[in-house]
Amino acid sequence: MALLTRRPIQWLLGLLLLFGAAPLITVAAGGRQEAGPASAGTPPAGGQGWKALERGRYQESIRLFAEATRRHPNDPMMWVGLALSERGLQQDQRAIRSLATAIERAPQMTQAHHLLARLHAERDEPGAAIGHYEEALGQDPNNVRLQSEYRQVRGAMREEQGFSRVAGRHVVVKFAEPSDQDRGSRLAAHLEEVCDAIARELGSVPATPVVALLHSHKSASEPVWAAGIFDGRIHVTRTQLDAGGSRFQTYLRHECTHALTHRLSQGRAPTWLDEGLAQYLERPVTERSEGLPVHGEEGPILLESLRGDFVGLPRAEAERKYADSLRAVQVMIARHGLSGVRRWLEAIAVSKDLAQAYQHVFHTGYPMVVTR
Repeated sequence: MALLTRRPIQWLLGLLLLFGAAPLITVAAGGRQEAGPASAGTPPAGGQGWKALERGRYQESIRLFAEATRRHPNDPMMWVGLALSERGLQQDQRAIRSLATAIERAPQMTQAHHLLARLHAERDEPGAAIGHYEEALGQDPNNVRLQSEYRQVRGAMREEQGFSRVAGRHVVVKFAEPSDQDRGSRLAAHLEEVCDAIARELGSVPATPVVALLHSHKSASEPVWAAGIFDGRIHVTRTQLDAGGSRFQTYLRHECTHALTHRLSQGRAPTWLDEGLAQYLERPVTERSEGLPVHGEEGPILLESLRGDFVGLPRAEAERKYADSLRAVQVMIARHGLSGVRRWLEAIAVSKDLAQAYQHVFHTGYPMVVTR
């Protein structure tokens, strides 16, 4: 996969924003986001480091936070800042050491445990992730986000116990049956190619591997009308893989888009944006046009009507919402370009409010209604 702009820092900043005790992002007048110190006592180099970090100048922020940790070695937030900067350059092992140092300085620092848990989870290291989730939950047992992530990692670890794996450059394929070794290798090759194509269009390479599970059959929990369910991992059956063809390629493109959207927004993109973008990008560029046929009601689309999950809906209602989601995303891309939609996803990752993120990126109010 070609080297593209990498933005792995967004979810980390987003997590720290959710903790009121040490916000790193403050919202200035007019909705513009700026980096801010963790506290009034932040060392000067640390304050400059947060600003460089928020702007994506990771080499500079590493230098500034390294200076801050030398001058103030017992300030855990300076070690967190250094870890975030190292993560920005995909220096995962250094980031893990810096977060561990922050925890040594402040063992009850929930943010550091949560960040380390997420980092291990994204690196497909569930055992290490679970330990830090449990530490964080011991300190903040009512944190719904922590609870949800912890359950997901525990569930995945149980489901994948004893699985073999094939690792590519940017994907990992897991399977239960040793006889599926060849299938696993073929699926990994397919996914590398497909995720490369989607990443090029979005302008963002995944900083952590896209994980896929190869199953013997479709899960009984999936709706009858769904081709698959993305839960942080891509699910593929032997039947799908063996059949191959254009339909399978469309499915992989759709699911890879979910995986990249999930990383860009840290799982906070609204369903209509996530599903609409997946439908838009599931077709190769050569087969896509503004005249892409859609099946749904023409006329204005009230975005409020697309709130919530689509999984539990009856087939007819789900199909209508999928069609409206595609139309809404087509309108957004026509207005702002695919790169603009990507920037919005990144802003969603570090904002508590969808409309605020839209205002920040596009300098205009969030549209309540979109028309074709």
